[in-house]
Amino acid sequence: MNFNDVTNGTGAFQEIDDLCNTDINSYPAKSKTRRINAALDRFFTLAFQADGRWSWDDPNNDSVPVQSINLVANTQSYNIDDFASEIINILRVEAVDSSGNGIRLKRLDRGKVVGAMTEHSKTAGTPYEYDLAGEFIYLYPKPSYSATNGLTFYIERNKVAFVYGDTTKVLPVPSLFTEYICRLASLPYLIEKQKAQRGDVAAQIQIDEQAILDYFGHREKDATVIQVKSRSSR
Repeated sequence: MNFNDVTNGTGAFQEIDDLCNTDINSYPAKSKTRRINAALDRFFTLAFQADGRWSWDDPNNDSVPVQSINLVANTQSYNIDDFASEIINILRVEAVDSSGNGIRLKRLDRGKVVGAMTEHSKTAGTPYEYDLAGEFIYLYPKPSYSATNGLTFYIERNKVAFVYGDTTKVLPVPSLFTEYICRLASLPYLIEKQKAQRGDVAAQIQIDEQAILDYFGHREKDATVIQVKSRSSR
């Protein structure tokens, strides 16, 4: 389903207008856009919460969900937001050693660290563990060498937010759940205006959300999900 199909009348805007008995004047484009983006945030949260084994990604992204940054000699912490501000989960972290060979890093178990964190694997060398704290990833030990694109992340990321002028972009969800996005974007309007159909729409949303959890709970992927952070995008 397109975001706003003004030619054929089959987009999300048009479905919302049908559900709410509205038009572009009574339910403005900017309001619809804001609520569709909020509905997508909810959808992505449910998709990741289901913890299936096949990662989901917004098809409107123009890059693969794999990001690399440079390793810098004697540098232990790296700001994740420097390369991606909408990470939901980090699935896997890899680095290269001083010879350029790839290695997978293990998540640090802080409970097993004896003594101060600042003393853990203090001597620079080849990283074999990582830790996540706020906006940063910490490598243990810190690398004793530099490497271009030497640190690689396999990630799950948030949606690409719509702007109200979009038309040809499609809703970044399986076609089974496009109606859910429209219903969820309609509900605030229906409640505000005390529309009679608000209860029926709310009840269907509950059914939709269970279906989403079931759908993503049975997809396959070879990774363990590590939750990092979640942000809204407008």
